[in-house]
Amino acid sequence: MTLFDNWLFLGLGAAVFFGIAAVLSKIAIGEKFLGMDPKVYALLSVIGTAIVLLGYYFTAPSIPSNPKIIGVGIATGILYGLGNLFVLFALEKKANIAQLA
Repeated sequence: MTLFDNWLFLGLGAAVFFGIAAVLSKIAIGEKFLGMDPKVYALLSVIGTAIVLLGYYFTAPSIPSNPKIIGVGIATGILYGLGNLFVLFALEKKANIAQLA
């Protein structure tokens, strides 16, 4: 059994990565820091996500042919992307990162 078989380890890892990503988002968008346009930052985030997912794709099994599975996967990605955009817009409006999380 490896650490990657332990759901608690995976959940804590996800929380750490999401937390670091939120702080980096605040640094990128915040007026006190880099002051990036949220649209530009969102595009750069998508590129970074695509790099990770493409790397995972080449080590994962093939895409299923069931349209329901494909639809749910795409819908989940769209909703996740919309959630991230809302976070970026909230950070642009000077949201406190701790309260937002």
